[in-house]
Amino acid sequence: MPHVVDHLQGMVQSLPAWPLGGRGPGLKRVGRAAKGLLLLAPLLTTLGASAGPFGLQNGMSLPDLKRQGGFTASSQEFVFTAAALASGHPDISSYDVLITPAQGLCQVKAVSKGIDTTADGLELHRRFKGLAEAMSGKYGPPSNVYDHLRMGSILHASHEWMTGLVKRDRVLIAEWSPPEPALLRDALSSIKMTATALSENRGQIEFDYRFGNYRECQAAIRAIINARTQL
Repeated sequence: MPHVVDHLQGMVQSLPAWPLGGRGPGLKRVGRAAKGLLLLAPLLTTLGASAGPFGLQNGMSLPDLKRQGGFTASSQEFVFTAAALASGHPDISSYDVLITPAQGLCQVKAVSKGIDTTADGLELHRRFKGLAEAMSGKYGPPSNVYDHLRMGSILHASHEWMTGLVKRDRVLIAEWSPPEPALLRDALSSIKMTATALSENRGQIEFDYRFGNYRECQAAIRAIINARTQL
C-alpha cells in the first residue's frame, strides 16, 4: 500500500510536533526515530489490510480462523490464541480472538514484541505516535488520546517516564470510537491502542479491535453462562 509509506514519510517531517514531555529530542534521536517509523511500513500495511485487522473479518467462524493461523483454546472460554497468522506480521508476538458460536468473530487483540527504549520512553513513545498517525490515515483521527501522568503522581522527571508507565502512574492510549450506531471501516465499532511497560527500559504496544457485533457476542456469552446456572 504505497499511501502508507507516503504517509510515513510525511510523518517523519512532523515528528517534533508531538514532543515527549515538552523536550526537544535532538537531531540524532529524531534521525533514529524517523528510521524506525519507516521500518514500520510493513506492519502498518498489515494493520490496514482491506479484509480487516490482520486479514480477519467480522463474524468469521472458528474453522475460518484456524485456516488463518494455528488458533488454540485459551484458558478463557470463547477466547482462542495464536502466535502467528497468515496475514500477520513478525513484529506481533500474539493474537487473541473472541468468538461465539452464533456471532462468530467479534474481537481481535494483538500484542507487539518488546520495544527497547531509554528511561525517558522516547522510542516507545515514537513507535506509538507513528502507529497512531498511520492508523488515523485509514480510520480518521482518534476519538481520544490520553498521554499524561495521573494526578498526584510524583514521577514528573523526564527520566521517570518509563517508571511512571511501569507503576501505572502514566498512560499512553489512543482510541477510535465513533458515536453509535456508526462504525469504522472494516465493520469495527472501536479500536484501542495502549502502550505498556515490561520494564523500565522495555515496553510494548497492545491493540484491541472490536467489531460491530461485539455487544451481541457479550450478550450471547452471558446467556450461555446463565443457562448453565439455571436449575
